[in-house]
Amino acid sequence: EESVASYQELEDRPGLAQALLNLGLVHAYQRNFATARPFIERSIVLGRELEDMWLLGHALDSLARLEWKQGNMQATRALCEEAMQLHPVNGEIRAQISPRKLLASLALVQGDYKLAAILAQELLTIANTVGDQESQFHALFTLGDVAKSQGDDVHALHFYQQSFMMARVADDQRNRSMVLSRLGELALRRGDHEEAVTHYKESLSLASTFE
Repeated sequence: EESVASYQELEDRPGLAQALLNLGLVHAYQRNFATARPFIERSIVLGRELEDMWLLGHALDSLARLEWKQGNMQATRALCEEAMQLHPVNGEIRAQISPRKLLASLALVQGDYKLAAILAQELLTIANTVGDQESQFHALFTLGDVAKSQGDDVHALHFYQQSFMMARVADDQRNRSMVLSRLGELALRRGDHEEAVTHYKESLSLASTFE
């Protein structure tokens, strides 16, 4: 808030745009979405006026995630698509990750499995290029969800096993818990109740370690 006030006093528009985005993100992290929205929207307006594509891309992605959390699917898609169009111009390959990740999740929720798979594959390629292990996990996990949703349990198991290995190497208990839950679903679908119970119990055990 002090930063926003100082940049306004200095009439420093680039600094103000970044400060507004940061302030909006703080409120968004605290789930104060109504308070966060005008700050992020103002940073988008300034980003457009200043033709600061880097800032604009991040602000659009931030607003897309706010819309996603509030269940506004159409707005989420539009913002992600605009951010993806900006990022190749920026030449910043890491900036191509976040909107793809969110758009793949949106496509999966809406049952557009073809688009979800395409975006997840693109995400995996970019994540491999920059060595982003969390995004590699997310891409493999999403591909597993796509296969499971289409009844292709063989490929789903393949992708889940790959994502589980990554989560275990990273010692990420949240991601391990998520994969184990999916492995439980696959075991249940093939009638292996004993294995399903084992996976579910381990998933619950890990889930109890984080909020």
